[in-house]
Amino acid sequence: MIRTIIRWVLAAIAMTIAVKVANAAGLNGVRIDNFGAALVSIALLTLVNAVLRPIINALACAINMMTFGLFRLVINGAMWLLVSQLDVGLHVKGLLDATVASIALTILGWVLDLIVPAKSRGDE
Repeated sequence: MIRTIIRWVLAAIAMTIAVKVANAAGLNGVRIDNFGAALVSIALLTLVNAVLRPIINALACAINMMTFGLFRLVINGAMWLLVSQLDVGLHVKGLLDATVASIALTILGWVLDLIVPAKSRGDE
C-alpha cells in the first residue's frame, strides 16, 4: 500500500515535470494549477487509461498497424485531453501539446519504474 502511494506521488511529480518539458519544447498549451491538481489528474489519467484505452486501442487496431503503432501516441494525447476536460486543474489546449506531454510522462514513468518498481521480487 505504501509503495502504491509513493508511486502515485512520484507519478504526480513526473506529470508536473512532463508539463514543464512540454512547455520548454515551445508548446505552452499544457498547464497544471498546483500539485494537488497533479495528484487528481494522474489518478484520473490512470483510471481513464485502465477503462477507455483498451477499448480505443481495439477500435484503432487497423490504423495502429498501418502507422506501425505510432497512432498510440495520438491516443495517449487524446487521453490527456479527456482528463483536461474534466476540469481538475490540468489544462491542455491542443492534441499536439497533449501528445508531447504524454511522451514526456511516458519516459519519466519508465525512469520512475526503474527507481521504484511496481512489485519487487520479494513481494510475490
